[in-house]
Amino acid sequence: MDQPKSELEHYGKKGMKWGRRSASSSSSTGSVSSLHTESADHIEVKSLRKKKPSELSNKEMQALVTRMNLEQQHAKLNPTTQMRGQKIAIELISKIGNQAVNAVAQKAITLAVGAAFDAVTKPKG
Repeated sequence: MDQPKSELEHYGKKGMKWGRRSASSSSSTGSVSSLHTESADHIEVKSLRKKKPSELSNKEMQALVTRMNLEQQHAKLNPTTQMRGQKIAIELISKIGNQAVNAVAQKAITLAVGAAFDAVTKPKG
């Protein structure tokens, strides 16, 4: 029976990070960058954004505004993880802030009622 090796061997390249593949190895489906191509509308609007508004024709300006509105609507309808986290954080801070304000108000009311009660119940003299 063979004895197991008591040595750790490294088969990667020197300086290579754990869990990362080298650029030369690609899957059969193609690289990630080839899967994400820009549409013709996006490329057109990208070039229009570089121009000053006074240099744009009405048709170009309309195309630019329409595309920007669509991108803004898409961003609102499809929030990123960061946007979701930001919303949760804002709600949490708001809830904690309301609790703190309520606690301070309760303390102030208690002190005011206590002072008024003391003023009424103490004999004048």
